[in-house]
Amino acid sequence: MKNFKLDSESFQNIADFIAAQGVKYSFQVIGGLVILLAAWVLSKYLANLTSKSLTERKIDSTVVKFLSQLVRIAVMILGLSSTLGS
Repeated sequence: MKNFKLDSESFQNIADFIAAQGVKYSFQVIGGLVILLAAWVLSKYLANLTSKSLTERKIDSTVVKFLSQLVRIAVMILGLSSTLGS
């Protein structure tokens, strides 16, 4: 490896670049985490709502569990795809 010197101006340029990129991408990461958290909360709520609704209609417990989990997974997949798309 050749002799490599890092003067204060180069170091400052690198530090500025890293700081700018960190700010730029940190908002995207935080936004993605907020979307995933909202999808998780919504999926749990809708799965419970589905479960209660089907249980009141005297549907078999196996079907209730299956459909509730299906709703939860579907909402989480939509949230994940929304996060990856943004």
